[in-house]
Amino acid sequence: MLSVSVDNPESIVREIVASGEKYGFEVMISLLSKNNFLAESIPESAKSQIHDDIYNNKPEITGFIGDLGLTDVYRYENWIETLRTFSKSDDDFVKNLNDIILNKITDPREAFGIHSMIENHNYPEKLSKEAKDKYLYYINSYIESYPKNEVASYINSKK
Repeated sequence: MLSVSVDNPESIVREIVASGEKYGFEVMISLLSKNNFLAESIPESAKSQIHDDIYNNKPEITGFIGDLGLTDVYRYENWIETLRTFSKSDDDFVKNLNDIILNKITDPREAFGIHSMIENHNYPEKLSKEAKDKYLYYINSYIESYPKNEVASYINSKK
């Protein structure tokens, strides 16, 4: 429903988030991540509500810490891209990105989920020094700790 024009998309997002249904949430953020039309066509209050609901529902990477799959990375990339799409501005998104890196990462594998956003959109220069250092620490420490994880090495090579 969110891929077409709907009334009150923020209520649909809230309902999906409240359901706790992980697959539904994954499908939703996949649709929202690049839906600039929706983000630009709704009132600022609805856009802000969607952003906040997504921001407060970070996807979890499960399983053994040494395992990092492309599905986990893709899910996290969609989450971060949805935050970018529904942010008030690029500056606001950079503030969120700094906060995520400094305060919300609970698993070093999450850094790989924000890797393409940081590297492909010139965010290394926009991040605070502390956030950039912490992000690089997560990436480098993970690769050093799990050198046989081909997904981590592959993602890190995409600069």
